[in-house]
Amino acid sequence: MITTTYKCDRCGHEQADNTQMWNVWIGYACLPYTRGYGTTTGVRDSLWCRPCMETMKVLGAEREDPKAPVVPPPTLEETIREIIREEVQAATGA
Repeated sequence: MITTTYKCDRCGHEQADNTQMWNVWIGYACLPYTRGYGTTTGVRDSLWCRPCMETMKVLGAEREDPKAPVVPPPTLEETIREIIREEVQAATGA
């Protein structure tokens, strides 16, 4: 039986499948790159796990909790009604 183990090149985390693992490739260029002049060179591929990707902020924006209820802002009509209600209460003293 052949067993493949995926290992994070940054922190050393090991796991049996490649889910939540990313190939990271870092490159650099010598610019300006004009015809026949300049170079573009890549540094070796690395395999990184999710915690390393999150630590380096490579995955992008933080995800919001999908379970948190989204409260819509009050409509213009609701805002006007609230203002009128407060004014009437202030005028009547109730």
